[in-house]
Amino acid sequence: MADSWTHHLAVHLHDYATAAPAREFHRRLPGSAPTPLRPMPRLAAELGVGEILVKDETCRMGLPSFKVAGASWATYRALEERLGDFGEWSDLTELRAIIATCDPPTLVTATDGNNGHAV
Repeated sequence: MADSWTHHLAVHLHDYATAAPAREFHRRLPGSAPTPLRPMPRLAAELGVGEILVKDETCRMGLPSFKVAGASWATYRALEERLGDFGEWSDLTELRAIIATCDPPTLVTATDGNNGHAV
């Protein structure tokens, strides 16, 4: 059992470490903040557990969905892969200015839902 736990912990720590660039990217976007956790005391009491916390994804960077986090990171990585390293930038205005000098491609989505808006 310890081997399974050790493996799980090692994978989690690896994932956390490799996620650092994505966390840094999102930190620089307007409206980005850690997802709030909302306590659900009545549900916890009904289920007989000490505490239940629910991630509140009702307003992430202006969209009522978690999808903006993944779509924005994937879009950034795709642009960076195609156009090259964007270097240092501190906010979205600076990033837009850098990308504008690179003859950026046109991005098209197949949906006008949350994922399309996120892109």
